[in-house]
Amino acid sequence: MNTLTQKKCIYCNKRKDRTEFSKEHIIPETLIKNLLIDLNITHDVCKKCNNNLGLHVDSRFARSWIYKFYCALGSYEYLRIDKTNDAPLIYWGKIDNLNIGNEYICELWGSPCGSRILHIHNKSSFEFDDLAGGDPKQLRKRPGIAIFINMQKSQDKLLLGLRAFVRHFKKAKRYINNITFRDEENYSIVGDKPNTYIQNIVDDFFIKYPIKEDGQLISQKFFVNIDFENRLLAKIGIGLAYNILGPSFLETDSYKDLYNTLWNKSSDNNLFILNFFKSFEIAPLDQFSWKGGIVISFHSTNNKIILCLSIYNNIIGIELVNNFDGDIYKKFTKYLNTVYIVIPIIKYCVEISYYDFLLYKTGNKSSRLLVQLDEMRTNFRPY
Repeated sequence: MNTLTQKKCIYCNKRKDRTEFSKEHIIPETLIKNLLIDLNITHDVCKKCNNNLGLHVDSRFARSWIYKFYCALGSYEYLRIDKTNDAPLIYWGKIDNLNIGNEYICELWGSPCGSRILHIHNKSSFEFDDLAGGDPKQLRKRPGIAIFINMQKSQDKLLLGLRAFVRHFKKAKRYINNITFRDEENYSIVGDKPNTYIQNIVDDFFIKYPIKEDGQLISQKFFVNIDFENRLLAKIGIGLAYNILGPSFLETDSYKDLYNTLWNKSSDNNLFILNFFKSFEIAPLDQFSWKGGIVISFHSTNNKIILCLSIYNNIIGIELVNNFDGDIYKKFTKYLNTVYIVIPIIKYCVEISYYDFLLYKTGNKSSRLLVQLDEMRTNFRPY
């Protein structure tokens, strides 16, 4: 076998021709933008794994209700009303009983300006019930109809919401309700005026889901797969450990455990996984979070090296290495001593020492970098 023309994919563990490989963002670009390039990029993933895992692992996480919800709320901490073009929307789930036909489904989204968005599209098979928008492939082919229902009087906040609406539903047929533009050209940019069919849907929505003064919420439904983040954690764990340790990592038992978790080969290995639905008592992991951002940190405990991801104050993690020796510890030293804080909404990243971060979070020491990061907060509120 010619090692000059072939190499091994770190995810499927198969040797393939070098022309079959592509650049891979280990932690999905959706989560941390194009930051942490040195740590987060690898060219040792085949195109097949890149595409399949992007669809079935990265997308399942990024399109989950849990991530969509916390991403939107967390982003408000640093959202700049006059500069942000890609503010995330809050996914509220599916709503029933609208007169749209049995072959369609309606999903309700919340705009950062407080307005509501109805997204009507073809139903997907049940396996995609837990994803916002359903089947990603189907949605690309048939993006459906998106209706922006304005409920905001502030022009600045309304413009913020419209920018997010256009960006999020750029391929859908867009309509805007309760907005009048002086310049007719704006309709071609943002969305059309509602025709009779669209207006009937909006009227039906308000009849069945009226806005009440007591703040009663609309009844909607969403689906969550327990342990849905495990495959993503295994994928990230393999990629980061490989970047740090090199090809020798692929020969370890730790790699085999991560590989089995990634491909659902076994659920009875002893791999430590910390997910959204598990409580934990591993100090000081609970301190390694940052309101409004994503924190990436590595921890050594009980002869294990654990990767910890705090995603808008929700901590998940996975064991990367078990029973490590001095050489492995030496290669991890830099990363065990560094905490990475990413603020995706403003595409900003801070690297700080492990102990400076911990001392700042516990109130025992100030940090110029973290004080500046705190001062950058806008604490935006949609209402």
